[in-house]
Amino acid sequence: MRKQRLFSFLMILILVVAGCGSKEANSGDYLSGGVLTVEDLPTTLGRGFPMGVRIANVPASSVVTGEQAPDFRLVLADGSSLALSDLKGRPVLINFWATWCPPCRSEMPDIIDRYNQNADDLVVLAINTREGMDLVEPFAQSFGITMPVVLDQTGSIMDLYEVRSMPTSYFIDRDGRIVMRWVGLMSPDVLDSFLKIIL
Repeated sequence: MRKQRLFSFLMILILVVAGCGSKEANSGDYLSGGVLTVEDLPTTLGRGFPMGVRIANVPASSVVTGEQAPDFRLVLADGSSLALSDLKGRPVLINFWATWCPPCRSEMPDIIDRYNQNADDLVVLAINTREGMDLVEPFAQSFGITMPVVLDQTGSIMDLYEVRSMPTSYFIDRDGRIVMRWVGLMSPDVLDSFLKIIL
């Protein structure tokens, strides 16, 4: 009985999330809240994490080292938004992670540390995939995450970036081009070597 209730609840939740995301993501109406800068994104809990929204139907083959990073938008509850393409001129590390992923937990302190060392220039987007605030918020609190956490609850950004395993990281240069894709746990030395290229 309990399993049946849980299954019913999950199915309803999936339908609600799927129904809420599709029209808004394609309509462009979410722009009515204004345009953000990366400094406006919440870095402390209680203000809500931005949602990742795919803004273009980009073919999977476009995720290629040396090419422009596929664009997506970060949208806050008030409708204000920021696109990845708005960050040109700054180096960006996109890190796809999940709370259930042991390698994600292992590398997160190093990513937070490097972000804190380079926060005036480096943008780190910690994109959580297909999990809700009930899991993400305690994780962010326990690790003391200081960079923007993005919720990709539908998996659209994960699909756009061809993420098949966690963690996966993309290093993007100041021109918005993908310099490196790393799948799996990054050692501090690997992280530093890739950051050196984009900083």
